[in-house]
Amino acid sequence: MNYYIADLHFSHRNIIQFDKRPYQTIEQMNNDLIKRWNDVVTDRDDVYVLGDMFWNTDEAPMILEQIQGKIHLIKSNHVKIPSVMIHYFAYISGDAEINDDDDHLI
Repeated sequence: MNYYIADLHFSHRNIIQFDKRPYQTIEQMNNDLIKRWNDVVTDRDDVYVLGDMFWNTDEAPMILEQIQGKIHLIKSNHVKIPSVMIHYFAYISGDAEINDDDDHLI
């Protein structure tokens, strides 16, 4: 199964207030986002993250080790992926063309 998501903003303290997310701390938010992700995604699934996955990449490896699926990252203006993190992703690029059943996505 293919899944598409954007603007997770893991570890972004201010996004809680900006987006009126129902969390008191970034730890609560990160833990809930990980749980919700894993409630839906299996290791056989492809997940296309359409930008803004992380705010603070220091915590990214800990998060990436907990979430399931093959992650295809479409980079955005806030994404800086250190080279030591590349192995967590099936694909990293500024764009992608995907054939998903009868749909051709760019």
